[in-house]
Amino acid sequence: MQRFTFVSLVVALGVLFPAGLPAQARAVAGSVSPPSAIISLLGQAGGALSVVTVQGNFAYLGYGPRLAVLDVTVPTQPVLLGQSQPLTGTVEDIVISGTLAYSAASLAGLRVFDVSNPAAPVELGSYVTPGKATNLALTSHYAYLADGDSGLYVIDVADPAHPALTRFVSGVGYDVCEIEGHYAYWLGASSSNKDGILRVYDITNPANPVYAGGTWLEFAYSPAGMAVVGTTAYVAASLFYILDVSDPAHMVELSEYESPFAYVDVAVADGYAYLAGLNYATYDSSLLVMDVHDPAHPVEVGAFPMASYAYGPPLVSGSLAYVPDGAFGLRILDVSTPAVPVAIGFYSTLPPASEAAVEDEYACVLDGSKGLHVLDVHDPADPERAGVFAGVGLHWYMNINVSGQYAYLNDRSRLRIVDVSDPYQPHLTGTYTVPNDPYIRPLALSGHFAYFGTGAYHGLSIVDVSDPAQPTLAGQSAACGDPFFDIAVAGTTAYLLTEYDGMCIADVSNPAAPARLGTFDPAGVQLWDVVVAGTYVYIAEGETMHIVDVADPAHPVEVAAFGAGAEISDLAVAPGYVFLDDTSGVKAVDVTDASHPALVAAMSLPAYGRLAFDGTTLYVAAGQYGLYALRFTTDWPNRVLLPAVLRN
Repeated sequence: MQRFTFVSLVVALGVLFPAGLPAQARAVAGSVSPPSAIISLLGQAGGALSVVTVQGNFAYLGYGPRLAVLDVTVPTQPVLLGQSQPLTGTVEDIVISGTLAYSAASLAGLRVFDVSNPAAPVELGSYVTPGKATNLALTSHYAYLADGDSGLYVIDVADPAHPALTRFVSGVGYDVCEIEGHYAYWLGASSSNKDGILRVYDITNPANPVYAGGTWLEFAYSPAGMAVVGTTAYVAASLFYILDVSDPAHMVELSEYESPFAYVDVAVADGYAYLAGLNYATYDSSLLVMDVHDPAHPVEVGAFPMASYAYGPPLVSGSLAYVPDGAFGLRILDVSTPAVPVAIGFYSTLPPASEAAVEDEYACVLDGSKGLHVLDVHDPADPERAGVFAGVGLHWYMNINVSGQYAYLNDRSRLRIVDVSDPYQPHLTGTYTVPNDPYIRPLALSGHFAYFGTGAYHGLSIVDVSDPAQPTLAGQSAACGDPFFDIAVAGTTAYLLTEYDGMCIADVSNPAAPARLGTFDPAGVQLWDVVVAGTYVYIAEGETMHIVDVADPAHPVEVAAFGAGAEISDLAVAPGYVFLDDTSGVKAVDVTDASHPALVAAMSLPAYGRLAFDGTTLYVAAGQYGLYALRFTTDWPNRVLLPAVLRN
């Protein structure tokens, strides 16, 4: 079972934002004298497996916001040796040179690590760029960093502790970089992401790349990956392109291959191309093997099914292929017979986290793809994987609720009920599909009813889940319109955030006939997230949290608006407090006096996401950054934070 080591960090409000609170937050926070409070980071776990590179007996992984090192001396039994501390960006690409690892780390720019001791990678230096560093290549003592729409950076790394900018090349969509001979090849999307351009630079003088030529390619999706071998370039995107680049000023397309798959990335070895792809019709992922000995006529010769969406490129070394399987881990395949890849090794990782729900010291985490992962969080700083539910023929899961022994999921078209009483063997118990409706919107749970909106203007649907094996429709109502962005239920009242009419309040005491009670509709704004505690509803709208008194549901009254200073993505509540996750991190707001909310603690995080609070630990499902565990404490020794709420 995989275990992780975490760094402890405690941040008080005055330390994190000594004078830098957003103006709105400062104004509100000054309106009362709140108790002192702190948010402490217990740890970070998991994340998308974005890239792998191999040197000798070591595999280096981009694992969420960390660089991880595996011993692959025995490919059938890869072993974790060590990993870096979490960065402020996800590790998207890695290049190894001697005992140094250079990484393109998204928002963290270029990071340089000393990996002479694989058990303890140590960061030596960095160069932070303004965009998202997605790819890099190394030649001589220069790093070429693709920084998306901010351009191309040529960075002198002769002193790895102090990388220095040598040259900047402006332009849109520098996403992928490859070096072959004295040319650097850069692949990127246009501003519309519907066309791509392959640019070639002469790097005879590495410090001064000179444009040598370019060609446009038609993409249905943003370009994903590229490999260059000799004078041939292989480009993976919605199509698979092969180009003759012997004359960079006049590149020639040799072939384009179309299949149901959108290709994520490509590796080429010994006349075969290995493509990670996603089938948008079935939502299945595979590693496809193409014979490209004749580049004008590529032929698909083999495939290997993957468990989830591949976030990064395969890597082929000798007779082995190392394939990041997004949410599940690293797969090692024997490709000595390329047409018949054979799995021989696997390293399990904790997943990226798009949403989480916690009950009885187990966290149910959606991975943003097709998996429900159950984690043992008895020690929130050291979670362990218990079990995985990855059903067949699923779309991406959108929402999760947990009650008792069951997890309730919607996978766009269906409500699925999964028995998690044995966390190590979660299994499907029941399914409900809305007739003639391809799309289920946000999901809420209260008592033995599940509430959700739909995509075919059926309005609010209420499903009786008292028998989890046989969920049945209890009622529907279009009284609140459709579609919905979020739903919360408290007792016999439902609060629905609609696309066009603000918040609609509905009486659901009779599930067969939900009735509209009242509305709250701030003019010209889109309400995004809602939670309920007592007689107050807290609603996220852009950078503002609205606090609404719903003691009389037919006549809701806004009592305060709290300015977060950053766009809010999610809310969670505890007695007397509301937690906000926004683009700057996590904030705790004292709402003891609802008309005077006050910011009492904050912590900066590199990614925003969804919140889950179990009474003592606040979890942030931060997408490709994985799962963060936070502890919130105040100086009121007799004030115990317990789960309070009613939310989707």
